[in-house]
Amino acid sequence: MILIHNRLFIIILILILIPPCKSSIIRDPCDNCPDAGIELFKQKKFKEAQASFMKCIACLNNQYPANDSLFYYLYNYVGAACYYLNDFDKATEYYKKTLVYLENFRKESIADKANILNNIADAYMFKGEYDSSEAYYKKNLLLKRKQADTLNYDFARSYINMSALYYRCGKINKALYYSVLAENIINKTEPPDKVKLASLYLNRGNIYFVDKQYDPALIYYNNALNYFTEADSALYQEQLYKVLLNTGSIYFSKKSYAQAINFYKRAINIYQSPNQLERTYICKYLARAYEKTGENLLAERYYKLSVALCPENRPFERIKNMIYYFKFCSVAGEKEYSKALSEQALKLSLDAFGEHHPLTAECYYVIAKCCLINEDFNTASKYFQLALISVSDTSFGSEEICSNPLAENVLSDILFIKILEGKSTALYKAAAGRGDYLQCSYNTIKLLLDVIAHVRNRYLTNESKYYLSENEYDYYNFAIETAYEMYKTTGDSLYLKEAFVYADRSKYITLTESLFNLENKKICRIPDTLIKIENLILKNIGFYRSKLQQENSSGNPDRAKLNLWNDKLFTFNKKLFTLTNYFEKRYPEYYKLKYDTNYIGSVEALQEYLATDNCMVEYSIIDSVIYIFLVTADNFYVHKDTLTGEFFNSLMSIGNSIVSYNPDEHTVQQYDSMVRG
Repeated sequence: MILIHNRLFIIILILILIPPCKSSIIRDPCDNCPDAGIELFKQKKFKEAQASFMKCIACLNNQYPANDSLFYYLYNYVGAACYYLNDFDKATEYYKKTLVYLENFRKESIADKANILNNIADAYMFKGEYDSSEAYYKKNLLLKRKQADTLNYDFARSYINMSALYYRCGKINKALYYSVLAENIINKTEPPDKVKLASLYLNRGNIYFVDKQYDPALIYYNNALNYFTEADSALYQEQLYKVLLNTGSIYFSKKSYAQAINFYKRAINIYQSPNQLERTYICKYLARAYEKTGENLLAERYYKLSVALCPENRPFERIKNMIYYFKFCSVAGEKEYSKALSEQALKLSLDAFGEHHPLTAECYYVIAKCCLINEDFNTASKYFQLALISVSDTSFGSEEICSNPLAENVLSDILFIKILEGKSTALYKAAAGRGDYLQCSYNTIKLLLDVIAHVRNRYLTNESKYYLSENEYDYYNFAIETAYEMYKTTGDSLYLKEAFVYADRSKYITLTESLFNLENKKICRIPDTLIKIENLILKNIGFYRSKLQQENSSGNPDRAKLNLWNDKLFTFNKKLFTLTNYFEKRYPEYYKLKYDTNYIGSVEALQEYLATDNCMVEYSIIDSVIYIFLVTADNFYVHKDTLTGEFFNSLMSIGNSIVSYNPDEHTVQQYDSMVRG
């Protein structure tokens, strides 16, 4: 798990920053003296400490005035205990009570007030209320700037917290900016505190890691690793463990599996007693790495451990681990065991989260994929349909194989796309003379491409971008093949024309991706300011959609968060609607390039633009088959042919000739031969 805030580190800070209750303050208002709660808090028994403090507060309310200093300590401790119990609403409530006490009775205490503002901001951040969190962090910084010495670590800690907030908001540049400010302060101390730098480098490495900038992430993880190792203290084992774990995950992402295993094993050795849930994570990571290196016995051992060690009260993590194990067993050929495991995972997900949940959909999906691999296409189709029901909200529940949900009602875009692709493939392979199955397959792949056209105009996560870039072209190719088969089955030339449109769309996608990687504002003469505004709106839309899907996928969605993020999403969608209308009127070239996804539309529409002596040739190469489309002003032709090795050799020769072509070294006859080849 990647955590920007290290809980152990914050506990230590709270224990330092919350002054101990002096004996002169404690007056034993009841049998449950605050000392007992403080001792429980130090032992990290936060639930018991909270109960102890609450009893003291109830007793004090009846015996002491509101300005009694003991209220300050108790409110603060209750807030801290609730924070570590993940009860951020209560934490916010009691931190705010502490703040009210300070403002009313201890106005001179700037340092204490700044600390409480920071705690409130922390709680809001973990609640997902980022605007409120940012407001309190800024109040904290404003208050600290009133102090003479701004080059101390406490001030740097505020910058670190701001960095953590912006990281969670997906504002990577701002996160890095505040991280650098904190680093500058730490480096100006004599001598620089290497442990504090190590914590900061761990956080910065995490920022780069999540943004998939692996090389800079490795640099900062390596620095953090060196500093934590030099410290040689049990106090930093948890942080050192996270550095090793995340470094291993980077090498896994870079497909350096042997190095990943090395770091994962070092993580286990350096941190001997992680909590039970953490142990399941590291077992899963090791299992996946061993599977990649072909060490199946070790992979199976760690997959089993990842399931066995996962606490029963964490069904979400348990099911995810079972899905990984199930996939491994399916590939390894253990059909009976994988079937039992998949059924167990599915039952657990249905019991814990119900029918309409992304995790239940994923269970159905992996079972369907297994059936597809085993060429049981009819069963695969049925499970893909059940997966579609589960990935949708309650508005869709049809098991009729040819029905599909509306795209706007799904709980996870990318999972929805994966399920549609699987269903379309299964139906295509199951058709074997069944025109209805082929028609359903074609309708499903058409829906998939419409969904992609819709979501690709939004800001996507790096994972989603990578998935689409890896698979989108193949989806268009499959649509061309299916349309051609529909033509052969029905004799309706409409399907050939639609195949041509899909062939053209696939080229259009490649072109627009290239254009938008260039400076499109120069191409379309659009002001840089408007591009930045548009990107900011799209990022916020993507961010809040991602948060909603994550929360809906969790074991116990927070209704308050869902309402808040839906409101945010509505606001930014409204802003985007206004902006796109403005683009359409003032910058039509940019609007058509970015938002008008009609492409050619139809063969007939293209023919209107072609002169009588012009033609357009379009082609698609799918494996060893080529589809050639010829469009003139009056006619439309399609030719399908099988390609031989000679064709690909000639194509490679032409490509090499173009790359190495020097006009001074070739005759006109050679050039003509190259083109005709």
